[in-house]
Amino acid sequence: MVKVFSFDRDDTLALSSGPITLEMLKKLKEKGYVIGTGGGVSGEEQARQWRRWGIEPDFALTKSDLGKLRELYPGAEITHVGDDQVDEEIAEKFGYNYLTPEEFVSRLPQLIPTSFSSSFIDI
Repeated sequence: MVKVFSFDRDDTLALSSGPITLEMLKKLKEKGYVIGTGGGVSGEEQARQWRRWGIEPDFALTKSDLGKLRELYPGAEITHVGDDQVDEEIAEKFGYNYLTPEEFVSRLPQLIPTSFSSSFIDI
């Protein structure tokens, strides 16, 4: 089954005070997970930011457009990762799983068991 992860930016990704590093995102992509951005600014702006960080997102959508993920990835397990109640409500509205950034980081060893060590999570 395809696994899709949508990430909010502010207070979720390390570049904006969150715990999820770019290295973590790159590892997920290398391992075949579908990853992208679902934040509060336009998809185009988010995609440009990710590209500047050296990551090509599989999708870049605003939070209100995250419902399109079901069309883009039918049958996939979709998880939205964000830091606030709006993120949780969006995930619930579209029937997606929801994780806080801290919960996501704690589950990394299960997502990529052969690649993660305790030192990797500190990156």
